[in-house]
Amino acid sequence: MDMFPDECHTFGWDIETRPAKTKVTLYLETNVVKFFKEMGVGYQDRINRILAVYMRMCVQNYMATEEKLRQRARDNGYDYIADRAERRAEKKTQLKRTGR
Repeated sequence: MDMFPDECHTFGWDIETRPAKTKVTLYLETNVVKFFKEMGVGYQDRINRILAVYMRMCVQNYMATEEKLRQRARDNGYDYIADRAERRAEKKTQLKRTGR
């Protein structure tokens, strides 16, 4: 568990946060919304904290996200998803090289 930031252990707590936020429309799976709403008041802040921690983990290279997701897809027999992700990653690399 040492690889996860401390925030991971407090997702279920009612911690008040008030940083600047931007309103967005986000479609989530019904069961995901139900899960968080059942935790009580502050469910939107909890979802935000989970996304923020995930973002920091990616930025800090705690997770080699793209590669791990591709490998997981392959391990579970979803080669077509992994192939599509690899093509997308290659395209991103090409766009960076050309400055687009």
